[in-house]
Amino acid sequence: MSSEQLLDVLKQFHDYSKAPYWSSFFQSVTYLSPLIALLSIFVAYFAVNRTQKKNKENDNDKVIRELRLKAADDFIEAISNVKMSFHDTVAVKQVWEIYLCGQTNTATLENYIDKCISEQYKSTLMMAIQFKKRKIILKEYERQVEHIYETGSKMGRSLTLFKTYLSQPNTNKTRISELISDIESNSKGLNDHLNKLLIIVQDNFIGKILQGED
Repeated sequence: MSSEQLLDVLKQFHDYSKAPYWSSFFQSVTYLSPLIALLSIFVAYFAVNRTQKKNKENDNDKVIRELRLKAADDFIEAISNVKMSFHDTVAVKQVWEIYLCGQTNTATLENYIDKCISEQYKSTLMMAIQFKKRKIILKEYERQVEHIYETGSKMGRSLTLFKTYLSQPNTNKTRISELISDIESNSKGLNDHLNKLLIIVQDNFIGKILQGED
């Protein structure tokens, strides 16, 4: 056998002994399977972690939104109670005029004043307490709350002075009338302030949430 023939036989043997392409491919896949599985685990982990993080953020947002709504709702109720308590104070002048006409007695008038003082004190105090409980949420209304509380305290002192005048028969009725006019004016001014504050609080909390839902 010539050298050329021997070379040709060896070449044919080499070709027969070679593994087919598909066999090499599957061997490669076999080697890569652990790596692919590991990558799949990482992808799944990060996907789940991202979903959990998003859900947690949504839960936190929901809790914050509910806290803000609850704080606003309680604050609105407290302001409304203050507003209602000052309705009686606005009417003090009318009650005084009825008294001057002899249609009611001093004891009835004093009881009415006591009611005004008590209701006004309780409502303004509860409003201030409610504000302090949720100050971190309602802090932008601090000046308004202080104004309401200070005005209410001033009117409480005026009402107390009015009652004191009633117990002094020699007190000039003109002085009492002037004091009552001041009480009426301050009550109406505070009532307007409370109405505006109610609208602002509702717009800033409930209004924004409703807009977000749209």
